[in-house]
Amino acid sequence: MKPDHFPLKWAGSVIFSIDGPMRHSHFFVIPSLQTGLLTSLPASLQASLQTSLQTLLLPTLLLAVLSSVSGTALASGGIVNNSSGFLSSFESDFLPVDQAFVFTDTPADGGLRLTWKVTPGHYLYRERMTFSVIGDNASLGEPDFSIEGERKQDPYFGEVTVFHNDVSVFLPVHFKSGTEATIRAAYQGCADAGLCYPPQTRELLVLNELPASTTPETTESPATGVVSDGALSDTKTLPDTNPDTSKEKAADLSSLDTANGINRFLQHASLATIAGVFFLLGVGLTFTPCVFPMIPIVSSIIAGQTNPTMARSLLLSLSYVFGMAITYSLAGVATGLLGAGANAQAMLQSAPVLIFFAGLFSLLSLAMFGVYELQLPASLRDRLTATSNRFSGGQLGAVFAIGATSALIVSPCVSAPLAGSLVYISTTENALLGGIALFMLGLGMGVPLIAVAVGGGKLLPKAGAWMETIRQVFGFLLLGVAIWLISRLLSDFTVMLLWALLAGTMAVVSGALEPADTTPKRVLKAFSLLLLVYAIILMVGAFTHGSDPLDPLSGIASGEHSQADSEQLNFVTITSSEELATQLEKSARIGKLAMLDVYADWCVSCKIMEREVFHAPGIKQTLADFYLIKADVTRGSPDNIALLKQFDLFGPPSILFFDAHGLEMKTVRVQGEMDRAGFSQLLGRVLQSGQN
Repeated sequence: MKPDHFPLKWAGSVIFSIDGPMRHSHFFVIPSLQTGLLTSLPASLQASLQTSLQTLLLPTLLLAVLSSVSGTALASGGIVNNSSGFLSSFESDFLPVDQAFVFTDTPADGGLRLTWKVTPGHYLYRERMTFSVIGDNASLGEPDFSIEGERKQDPYFGEVTVFHNDVSVFLPVHFKSGTEATIRAAYQGCADAGLCYPPQTRELLVLNELPASTTPETTESPATGVVSDGALSDTKTLPDTNPDTSKEKAADLSSLDTANGINRFLQHASLATIAGVFFLLGVGLTFTPCVFPMIPIVSSIIAGQTNPTMARSLLLSLSYVFGMAITYSLAGVATGLLGAGANAQAMLQSAPVLIFFAGLFSLLSLAMFGVYELQLPASLRDRLTATSNRFSGGQLGAVFAIGATSALIVSPCVSAPLAGSLVYISTTENALLGGIALFMLGLGMGVPLIAVAVGGGKLLPKAGAWMETIRQVFGFLLLGVAIWLISRLLSDFTVMLLWALLAGTMAVVSGALEPADTTPKRVLKAFSLLLLVYAIILMVGAFTHGSDPLDPLSGIASGEHSQADSEQLNFVTITSSEELATQLEKSARIGKLAMLDVYADWCVSCKIMEREVFHAPGIKQTLADFYLIKADVTRGSPDNIALLKQFDLFGPPSILFFDAHGLEMKTVRVQGEMDRAGFSQLLGRVLQSGQN
């Protein structure tokens, strides 16, 4: 059938469809609604219906994209088999921890005597030696050390006492009931050459004053020679850190110093100080790209009110923030109990979850546009209307639920401050501390959200056409959140087209192509025309290899996606510890330093690092001297999670460096996003250290 057989005339409106693995786009025209059937309707009804259909176009198209992505993602999904063993074939330049500090225990009158034979070139921290009873059937007296130890000015811990020579401790044991007790002894030491071993724990069964050592809770580690499965249990002890006693002393590097510095600071802080620090961290995290999308969500909730008073806006925003804070609190409890393995946030960044929530926000945007009732069956319309009223109408329970899910879904990235905080919590084995700390983090993140919501609610008109306009604006913002979520699964080209379509649709609905006869309408039209120009620039950027909506023409200026770039940065992608061990073995055979980039498709900061840092002039040439490995943890498979846990990482972006022997250079580990200058300086330190 030819186009002129339709009752509607064909015009120049263009949209696109996407097929295959989200790589190819096809363009087709759609009929204009200017003539034909609509001409028989009154003029006011024509304008209203046309605006509604134009507004429906983008959410409907986005939902179609989500359906296509869902099929593609599920078709290409899969779980990599679990791997066992990790770098066990590598010879270490450092002694295993059991050889560096030979531990023995012997019965003594009224208690135990614990002895450490310290190998020359190593030392133990007295402050890191802690002793506790598992259970309540016994208590411990004051430990009696055989020597005083030496005072040492540590670069991270300040003035501490260390033991360079053999040391023993008499530990009085007082039974309250029963005939046996289990004593836990924890300690940590370092090598003068620059390696700090993780904290070690030993559980000693005291039976009628006859102790017997249980199996040490340590196994071989690829990077340091050991990994401790048992963390320190006493909340007064210091958490696992990496005091640097080598030549690689910390420089002024933002991300590295922030993560490790926060960890070192928190280990000495009181509970009140820790709560305050986490609150301030939360306030700061609100203005990062990963958390910023929450602002239109909260604003849309307020906009969903018929009469958004300040008190009502405050109550709704508090409900949202408490939902978010309690979710973080539960994550803190899990982290305190389970350590780095409790990375639920990374587990939720799978394609089905992201597609579901992107679809949910698209549906919620329809509620903001007020178009659920158009051409829908009565039963489905009633259900959607009820859902819309619950979510956008401001019921406290629904708003609380949105806040709880937003905490894990909308904000997936691990920033440097959050990484240091999670490292601290994971090493305390203190669920209460973890819960309080991350609850305060969530409250801190909520303060700016409350300010925006309450301020916005105060400024919103109480009734009239302007209220409907504002609701539509927030509907577009919700669509922006949906695109933000789904962009982690799509190609840069497709994402740029979606942003262009969003901006263009908003411009047309706002009156960019309509006449303006009053001053307010002229101002609105000027804004709409700017938005339309921006949409055109986004479209141009999509076809010139642009990838950043805030800098759409970057592909033209820098040529970041050229073939030469891809050849110079030849990353080997791995997904498991076993694959990493194979690649590190290859790098060791050719004597090259290795860089491991922990990456995920849903990690915004990872893409920023890859686009703006790795490909920056000078850095790209330096990286050519490294054996480049990329750990793709997008799927969150058991192997992905095991790999993160192996290195005590809480998610991407993280960058690890390995020397020519396959051993991690822990003092130059990066957690969180780093800028070009900091990363360039870091690479210089890595190369200099690797040559020593």
